[in-house]
Amino acid sequence: MFLQEFELRNFRNHSACRLSPTGRHLVLYGANGAGKTNILDALSLLTPGRGLRHAAHGDAVGKSNPTGGWAVEALFSGSDGEFSLTTGVRPDQPGRRLARIDGADASLSHFGDHVAVTWLTPKHDRLFVDAASERRRFLDRLVLSLFPDHAQLASRFERLNRERIRILEMGSDDQWLRPVEAQLAAAGMGLAQNRAEWARMIAEDLQIAFEGFPGCGLEIIKPFGPLLGEDWGGMAQHDDYAVLLAERRGQDRDAGRLLVGPHRADLAACYREKDMPADQCSTGEQKALLVSILLAHIRILRAAKGKMPILVLMDEIAAHFDPNRRHALAGALTGLHAQAFLTGTEARLFEDFGENALFVSVADGKVSVRSG
Repeated sequence: MFLQEFELRNFRNHSACRLSPTGRHLVLYGANGAGKTNILDALSLLTPGRGLRHAAHGDAVGKSNPTGGWAVEALFSGSDGEFSLTTGVRPDQPGRRLARIDGADASLSHFGDHVAVTWLTPKHDRLFVDAASERRRFLDRLVLSLFPDHAQLASRFERLNRERIRILEMGSDDQWLRPVEAQLAAAGMGLAQNRAEWARMIAEDLQIAFEGFPGCGLEIIKPFGPLLGEDWGGMAQHDDYAVLLAERRGQDRDAGRLLVGPHRADLAACYREKDMPADQCSTGEQKALLVSILLAHIRILRAAKGKMPILVLMDEIAAHFDPNRRHALAGALTGLHAQAFLTGTEARLFEDFGENALFVSVADGKVSVRSG
């Protein structure tokens, strides 16, 4: 199945925008600030979470109608039928994002049962040299598209973590702490296990490099943070983590935060042919490694999700890529049967997609489909 058409209403600088890629890739080109990334941002909200900008829901309300809400509606179809996803905020509830599936109210978490969405943006160009928190966010976005329960586990872990710290600050009452730590441990181990399974699958898939892109080694390092190192501290199940949490109450109370857990994990990559850590590679090589990871992830998604639509959002992806690598990217995405949405300042950067893509000019929040 593929995305056939979608509509934005009062979303950032797009007062109204309707496009019909009809299953093709979509190339958005135009000057900086025209609104290309805003369209990708809207599509990224067809999943749980805050999308590629990680912004508050109310921030997407259009400037032309700042007291109104916003909406994104998408229609998917294929040989197995069709369905629609709609999300947005109401004017009287700008902080709450609503969701509908086929016109009926639904939970945002159920969007992951219908479509997988992943993305790369210019912010990711520094992923391997930025703080570990950025790599965890990137990692969890990929894991979420494969394991829809990952978002709920992360939300539960964060909530219980805050609750445990409050109890510790109030006096470390064991009667209160024990059930909270048991639930926190279950959520934490669920996060770690989802990540570990994704890492196993991606490492296996990355053994087969994509033509035109470097071989990439990838691993999750220190899954529960630097204090435990690489072996999870001998933890085999969530009960072991709960015991560790109880043992470390004093240290966490003194620090005012949880010191050991999946919220402190990191992701490491290397350029396999050069045996070089990713953070020592050139900017172009780092971007190529990211694309290698993303392509392998899409291959895993396609195998795991069958005919589910896969949307790949690539903002300014052609930057740092020479013509050969741009040609390789077009071939890889088409061969994976995923639907790519790409932005750039010039249409010529994406001519390798040919008739497999719909080319759309974007200027000041207005879109125009290129003829021919």
